[in-house]
Formats: sequence, C-alpha cells, structure tokens
Amino acid sequence: MSNYAASGGYYISTSCEKMFANQTTITGSIGVFGIKLDASKWAKDYGIRTDYYPHGSHAASLNPLVPLTPRTKGNITRLIAGHYDYFKNIVANGRSMSVDEVEQVAQGR
Repeated sequence: MSNYAASGGYYISTSCEKMFANQTTITGSIGVFGIKLDASKWAKDYGIRTDYYPHGSHAASLNPLVPLTPRTKGNITRLIAGHYDYFKNIVANGRSMSVDEVEQVAQGR
C-alpha cells in the first residue's frame, strides 16, 4: 500500500498472505459510511428548484435537493449496515477468523 489505502486498501488485501505498507500509509479500517447531501435549504434560499420524475418510492432518496426523511435515513442506515456485514465477512474469510473476532477489532477503526 502506498500513500492512502483506507478501508478499500484493506478490503482488497484481506486474502493476501502478507500486506506491505509504507510507514506513512494511511491504512484502512474495517468500516463503511455513507453521505446524504442535503442542499434543499440552500436551493430554496437561492430560488433554485428542479423538476424530476422519479420512478419508485426511493428513486429521489439521494437527490441533494430533497431533504433527508426518516424513511430515507432508515434505508441508508440499513444499506450501510449491510455493506459493513459484507465487509466483515470478507475479512473473516480472508483472515481465517470468525465474524465475531473481526467485529472485536473492526467497528470502523
């Protein structure tokens, strides 16, 4: 790993027998995160509006001009939790550990 590997660098290295990193490499954690930009107030303050035609109840969930609703927040939280579980399973398989053992050292650190 070179300058910056973050969680993606760790993810792709999990099944390697050995990992090499520079002393200054920003090395990954076992964690995931998500971002939902809410620029709806900004757009309203500047008179910006958009027309969009979503198909499906979640189609506009990540539109930055649509405020974060409790339903969308719940959906994003579930997606992130699913990715985190998947990541822990990849690490567990690659490192011959149980998912519980991975969780003890993971937790986004």
